[in-house]
Amino acid sequence: MGTKIFDYLTESLLFDESLINEEFSSIGVEELRKELRCYREFCLSKVDEVAGEVRSDSSNLKAFSGIEKPNLRLLKQTAFYVEQYLLYDPLFPLTYESGEFANVMNQYLGFENKEMDKHQLAEVLRGLKALTPMVAADYVKFLPTSYFFEPPAKIPYRYSESGFADVLPEPLLNFFREHAIVEPVVKDDKGWRVGGKLDVGRGICVRFRGDAGVGGVFIYQLFEEQVVSVDQDKRLVQSMFYLPDTPPEPERFNAWVFQSINQSAQHLYDKVLLENEVAARFGASYMSRSEFVFRLLEETVSTDDNVATNTANVLLNMDLPFLEEVDIETLMHMRTEEGEAFQSFRLELDKQLRDLRLVKDPNELKIKAENAVHELSQVQIHEINKKVNELKSKLRADVAIIGGGLAAGIQTAGWSLIASALAAAHGYKTVKEYQSQLRQNPAFFLWKVLKSSR
Repeated sequence: MGTKIFDYLTESLLFDESLINEEFSSIGVEELRKELRCYREFCLSKVDEVAGEVRSDSSNLKAFSGIEKPNLRLLKQTAFYVEQYLLYDPLFPLTYESGEFANVMNQYLGFENKEMDKHQLAEVLRGLKALTPMVAADYVKFLPTSYFFEPPAKIPYRYSESGFADVLPEPLLNFFREHAIVEPVVKDDKGWRVGGKLDVGRGICVRFRGDAGVGGVFIYQLFEEQVVSVDQDKRLVQSMFYLPDTPPEPERFNAWVFQSINQSAQHLYDKVLLENEVAARFGASYMSRSEFVFRLLEETVSTDDNVATNTANVLLNMDLPFLEEVDIETLMHMRTEEGEAFQSFRLELDKQLRDLRLVKDPNELKIKAENAVHELSQVQIHEINKKVNELKSKLRADVAIIGGGLAAGIQTAGWSLIASALAAAHGYKTVKEYQSQLRQNPAFFLWKVLKSSR
């Protein structure tokens, strides 16, 4: 089925295989910038049409990923159950061009303002091209979701007498504070470094335990401000910001850390909330590999613990050894061509894993989940192979009978044709019967994917 985004890219120099391989060394930076701007304009002008490509049915499981860069193994793993996967468009963030304020600030702090990271661009496009079979099979859909999280054109001047202690309800803010990890950000001869013992200083990094960077890592610098001029009529204040070599007073530092944690909590909460709104718009389940985000959702909303989401959660957290044998194109082809078998496999997964919702002990859950997958990937596939071998043996026997019938039929002319026709019909019937029996096995889809991938 494809997508408008990929249809556009196939006509763009961004998807040129030779240019990607050379990492765009023969293309000027301004030409690449122009191409990325055109791509950005196209995506934003086609938002409604791209959204319309998402499946509208509510009976099958769709997933919207809060993981901005899911790996290929994860996508293969969920492809055995999830009907459609909605992803952040990884190319769209590269179309954002920072403003003058950000460029000046980066220069002041000693960060390099790269005109264009061609290596990063090529890596992103390689990843997109690798997912082409998944896009063509209507399994993966890309959305320019990062647009909602881009910095504003003008940085707002924010002030709070309470240190932003009122940005979220107190119980929720306490949850963030309990999980907050604050580390120093210091500059040495190699640049900026995060980590170590937190002392009074002017740089900190805030993250949340169990998030693993999925929700975000927040960096803050404590600048000093000097007012240069004030125009009361125009309500305009001109200030100068600078970063002294001396640390602030401990009291001020502690107040700054407090408000930085609160602001980080608000940023992460708003991001998760918006992602859930996007998921709800498309009737999709929200997927995240962040333990912290999962617990945050438990604190704020009633999670939908139905059979489908339970099965997806169990699969998401399992190691499926047979994935290494699976070819992406084959998997996507089988999802399309063997739709009925795919649905049977999904229903069997639901059946095998549905009772695990009642299991609270992590070790017991792991063992039971592994047993269920083993039943499908080993025991049932063994049964299918047994039936296939039985079919081969029966057909070999039929061939011997047919051969004997033809030899005898040479003596009786017309009878030989009848004998051959009966024998052929018997063989055809045998094949159809066995095919029907094989398809009735819930592991038939997995068996065929593995067989065809070899």
